[in-house]
Amino acid sequence: SVKESFQEAVVALRESTSHVVHIEDVPVAQKYEGEYPRDLESRYQKRILEKDVAGALNCANEFFEWMEGQSAVSREDVEIKILELVMDAERRKYNINDRRGYIRELQACPNMESLRNWFLDKTREIGAKMEDSKEKEAVSVIDRAKEYIDENFRKDISLDDVSREVDISPYY
Repeated sequence: SVKESFQEAVVALRESTSHVVHIEDVPVAQKYEGEYPRDLESRYQKRILEKDVAGALNCANEFFEWMEGQSAVSREDVEIKILELVMDAERRKYNINDRRGYIRELQACPNMESLRNWFLDKTREIGAKMEDSKEKEAVSVIDRAKEYIDENFRKDISLDDVSREVDISPYY
């Protein structure tokens, strides 16, 4: 899969200095104490999609604490993981050029606390962008509904007619 290929490439880059490394020669599986919290990672992404910034921040904090508690997880592992989470959350809303400084920003963080703050700040920014798009979407629906009503007010139209026209529930 693409995800496995990406992980193998990251491992190969991490292990390589100046010589050729074959992926079969590199240990692929990261060793964690206890179970990897896939559910927490999924909840983080879900909260982002639901535009629940507070929930996403809680998940981000919890995930970061889990990573800090792993003795086998290096700072570089943390950088890669939070970069992966942030870029996955952003993929629907960002131009690739917006991400140019991310690696430099992470590497410039003087300690783990500043890495955590970078992760939380990016999570807040993503949430704000999602909120903006949600508001624009709502305005667009309202404008389309008004336009439909303006064009059809002489007819016997119902709430159901308008909601069907703008593709939303009449209750909404």
